[in-house]
Amino acid sequence: MASGTDSQGNSGQAAIDRFAAMMIERMQQMKDTGWKQGWIGGASGYAGLPQNVGGRNYSGSNSFFLQMHTAAMNYQLPVYLTFKQAHNLKAHVLKVKRPSRWCTGI
Repeated sequence: MASGTDSQGNSGQAAIDRFAAMMIERMQQMKDTGWKQGWIGGASGYAGLPQNVGGRNYSGSNSFFLQMHTAAMNYQLPVYLTFKQAHNLKAHVLKVKRPSRWCTGI
């Protein structure tokens, strides 16, 4: 259900399914490593909320999902940008078969 909608076009249910899958995966990771720290961050983790490349913090469910994504991918810096922001910065964006849609439609 990672595309943002389920087969009937229900984006709300797709978001719930995506959230549940992320939570289950994160709990399994914590169980496998003998979890002692918080869900996000910790001694080797980042400090701060996810933000865009301009420095604005994400809010609401976008912030939560990006925190989970940052932890799941072991990113050290929770900074995200859109294709347009990358283009404006003259950054090279790799072409992928299917784009990631973490927070769109939530």
